[in-house]
Amino acid sequence: MTCFSTRAVALLLLFSVAGCGALSGPPVRLYVLGEIAPPVAALVDESGRPVFVLKTVQVPDYLDNQDMLTRALDNEVVASRSGRWAERLSIGMTRTLITALSERAPGYVLLAATPAFGAVPRQITVDIDAFDARADGQIFLAARWSIGSAGGDVAAGGRVGLVGSARALGDANLAAATTAILYRLADAIAVTLPPG
Repeated sequence: MTCFSTRAVALLLLFSVAGCGALSGPPVRLYVLGEIAPPVAALVDESGRPVFVLKTVQVPDYLDNQDMLTRALDNEVVASRSGRWAERLSIGMTRTLITALSERAPGYVLLAATPAFGAVPRQITVDIDAFDARADGQIFLAARWSIGSAGGDVAAGGRVGLVGSARALGDANLAAATTAILYRLADAIAVTLPPG
């Protein structure tokens, strides 16, 4: 190879690598649902309280991943290029609902897994029938839940449709609006918890 062709190849490689870096854009940000948990000031004795296990929240299959999706048209969803959920959506929703229900029903113990000892706890199941974040910032959530009795029958339950909106467009605002609508779902579930 001549000196000229070696330089041309080197420059071509340099521009190719630089071009790939320019196309990749800023790094993708990760978002979690819920708020930062306040530190626990003291040990809380939970002995004797009714125990409920919140089963993993069921979401439509196309949502149960880490993509932050918005509905662009009637049948089209678009994944954000700049943000992702830090965990699968079903796991984040479950964790957020456990935290929110624990705050709204302090007389109960809410867990994500069945304890290895003691009586079999009652179970709460939550099915998200629809969760749509629209390009205009509107969020729609349709959910139903059931609460099992100690004998395994359905003791309580309900169904709700909620509408919310993000303060502005963007991934961080979508995460905040999703958290807010899950807190409203927790409000609805909490009032149906049977007495201990």
